[in-house]
Order: sequence, then C-alpha cells, then structure tokens
Amino acid sequence: MNKNKWIATALAWCFSALLVYGCVMMGVYVSADLTEGPTGVSFYGVILALLFGFIVWLISLVVFDNLTLDYGENDQVSVWLGVIAGVCVLLVPFYTVLQGGHERVLAYQKVAPELQSYLQANFARLDSCAESADSGILLESDLEACLARSPLYPFEVRLLKEAQEQFKVLGHVLRTDESIVPILIATGNGGLMVMPMESDTKVYGISLSDLDGYQSRVAALLRRW
Repeated sequence: MNKNKWIATALAWCFSALLVYGCVMMGVYVSADLTEGPTGVSFYGVILALLFGFIVWLISLVVFDNLTLDYGENDQVSVWLGVIAGVCVLLVPFYTVLQGGHERVLAYQKVAPELQSYLQANFARLDSCAESADSGILLESDLEACLARSPLYPFEVRLLKEAQEQFKVLGHVLRTDESIVPILIATGNGGLMVMPMESDTKVYGISLSDLDGYQSRVAALLRRW
C-alpha cells in the first residue's frame, strides 16, 4: 500500500470513529428520558441502533470506497463498522435498563421535596428570566437564561440543573413542533442523496399545578424501574 493510500485509509477510519462516537451520544440521548420506563428506553434504543448501524454502514462504505478507490473491497469492513455502531448506540440504554434507570429515579426521589419547594417559591422569578410568550409556564429556555444571567447561590445552580435533567418529569407537553430533517439515501451507484423527512419534537413546560403532583409522579416513575 502506497503512502497516499495509507493516508486515505487512515482518514476513512478516523471519519468512521467519529460516526461511532456520535452513535454513543445518541444512546445517551435516548437514555435521558426515563418517563417511559425500561420498555421505552429499550424500544427506542433498538430502533436507533438499527437506524444508525445502517447509516454508518452506508456512509463508511462510500467513504472507504471514495478515499481508497478500492470499490467493492470494503464491504466487510463497513458491515463490521455498522455492527459496532449499533452496539455502541445500545451501550448506554442497556446499562440504563439494567441499573442506571433505577438509580437515577432514586436520586430524583431524594431531591424531589427540595426541588419542588424551590421551584414553587421562585416560580415567578424563574419565569421572568427569559422573554417568552408562555407566561405562567416555565420553559427550558427560562432555566437556561436563569443559569446564564442571574446571580445564584450554589444550591440554586444545583437545583436548576436538576430541574433541567428532570424537565419531562416535572412538566407536561405544551405542543408538538414539526420540522424537516435531512436523511441520507443510497442512490444505487455508490453515492448518497439527501432527502427531507418530517420530524416531530415535543415541547415541554412546567406550570404550578405540575409542581403540585411532581412527587407523586416520581413515585410512580420509580415503580416502573
């Protein structure tokens, strides 16, 4: 293998490693939502593992072929990279289902009384941290603005970061925003084509009435784990 081919192969492997790292981050993203219990974490973990395993296989095949110019000789490498990517997506959800979810919900339960009292006592001040059309509803942008701009005691920073982590448990769905995201489609001749796909994103908010039932929701969530 000549020098240029060594460099091209190294670049292809580096690119593939970045894709696999991105897959681990997707696993972290899936495991952040504990509201559906272990069934939900497992389901979305498997779906994303299959999806990103396929994407990594497809992209790495094209990258290896075009950088090394060895068309058709990198099928096995790309398949293994796809398998590794799928496994990497599942690493964090797998741990969460086995142990992490229960431990995190126990931590939620421990801090629940303090967090509930703090948010109720400071609701109006937190709600005014960011300009928002949803008055009377705490949005994630409100918490981010408070952490960025307000002079806070260390215990307040801790509680607000806890609120960010538990936002879906604390609040309720305000609306569902539709957006267009690009996906990669194989063209059949070794290339890729970007196609638009609709994606729905749930926007959450916290009201004072949500906070009244927060501890009971944590207790119900703990029973799932």
